[in-house]
Parts: sequence; structure tokens; C-alpha cells
Amino acid sequence: MQMQETQLYRKSANHFNVSNSLQLLYCFTKITFGIYLILPTQLCDYNSFSEFYQQNPLHQWIVWIVIHSFLNTLLYFNQIVYMNVEENRHNLALKLGQIRDQEEQFQAHFIEDSKQISILTRQIKYEVQKSVLCGKWYNRILGIINQLLFIFGLNIFLSQETTRIGCEYYQYYFMCTILILSIYSYIDLYIIAIFCILFSPFLILFLIYYCVSHCTKRQQRIEAMERLNIQSYKPNCVEGDPECAICRCAYELGESILTLTCSKFHHFHESCIMSWMNVNSTCPLCRKAI
Repeated sequence: MQMQETQLYRKSANHFNVSNSLQLLYCFTKITFGIYLILPTQLCDYNSFSEFYQQNPLHQWIVWIVIHSFLNTLLYFNQIVYMNVEENRHNLALKLGQIRDQEEQFQAHFIEDSKQISILTRQIKYEVQKSVLCGKWYNRILGIINQLLFIFGLNIFLSQETTRIGCEYYQYYFMCTILILSIYSYIDLYIIAIFCILFSPFLILFLIYYCVSHCTKRQQRIEAMERLNIQSYKPNCVEGDPECAICRCAYELGESILTLTCSKFHHFHESCIMSWMNVNSTCPLCRKAI
């Protein structure tokens, strides 16, 4: 029976290729505008590229944006080439379990909504990045560089060091456009970062309280264990049923058992009561403080 890729996989793979193509176009646009804004200023106002680069932080930012975009272009181009090879595409579908015969596809009746396509597209992206040369780490490094460039550009924007006249007028608004698009691309990450910054004092206080409370409880458990009577089990050495009230298992000869001071009938395995005391400092049966 003929096996073929599922329709969901084909749609997700096409979505992945379209997304990479758009990213490739975006990188080409940044490179084109960046070079267009760099060359006239450098040729007209500066004697050398090093003088142009060191004179203004905005120039440095644009140069690095062009370099970063070029490196991104290599990544997206490699991913597109990889997915356009029929053998790679088929092997990836097989790995993701997206190869089925026609009868199975007819009986499955998948509801191919945008959420399913988005999830499978992310899986394809992850697998492709592992397969292309240095794709996984290469992508992570570029992501870190992108965030550093965003912080650098935001610092230039807030410091207002640019004159915003002549060529620098267009360079400044080129930077603002890239920053706005970066915010849109990583809006979830930035919202979380802002939330963490705003509530960091409360988080720090909570962590201090948690650490102090945890250390206090731990010390109390150690002191309580020193006061309690631990003994090896022997027949008729405990009152009541010869079993642990926590795990409900009968005691075996030589096992370490512990009897609490609240009642001679409240006895447990040492390991069981120790695990209990990690989360609670009261007797499991009568709830009195240990």
C-alpha cells in the first residue's frame, strides 16, 4: 500500500518555507537599507571606514545590524534548501510520524486548524535546525546577538546622542523601525522581562522569606528527630497494629521505626515520617506538633 505525507505535514512544511522566505526577504531589506545608509555618509564625511565606525554609536549599530542580518540570511537560506530536498523532507515526515497510507488518512478525519499547523511547524523548525550545519547553536547565538543589538539600539535611542540631521536623520529612523519590529517579534519575551523587572523587589523578598522559612523548618526537624525515639523493630515492641500508619506496610524485623511523643500508638517507619516531616511538622494521625 502506498505511503505518503499527511496533508497536515505538507501544509506545515509549506508554512515553514513561507516563513523562512519572509525572514530571508526581511534580512535582505535590512542589509540593503543598512548599506545604503552607510556608504554615502562614509564616502562624503569620513576619510576611512574606521573613522566612520568609531565616530558615532549609531554607525556601529547599523554595521552590526548588517552583519547580523547577513548571518541570519545564511541560516534561513540553508533551512529553505534543506526542506526543498525531497529525501530530507520525506525523512523528516517519517521522523515526526507524518507518513501514512491513503486509507489511514481517509479514516483519521483530522481537523487541520491553525494551532495544529503552528505546533507541527515549530517541530519541523526544531528538527531542521538540528540537521543543518551548526543550525541549533548558530540560531541560539544569533538570537542572543539580536537581543544585545536591541539593548544597544535602545540605549542609543534613550541617550539621544544622534544629531538627526542629514544622513543621520535617516539612520536614526531606520534604527527606530528595526527596534519597533524587534519588539513586535519578541513581544512575549519583553512582557515577561518587564514583569520580572517591575516585580523583582517582591520576588526577592519572597525568595528571602522562603529560604529563611525553609532553613528554620529544617532546623526544627533536625531538633525534633534528636528528641524522638528511634529503634529497630522487634516483635511486640510497639503498641497497637505492627504497621506504619503512613505507608500501611507491616514492619519487618530490624527496620528502623519511630514512635512520636503524642501517643505510644503513633509509630511509623523512620523513612516515612522523615518524608512526612519535610512537608509537615505535625503528627499524621492526631495533628499535634511533633
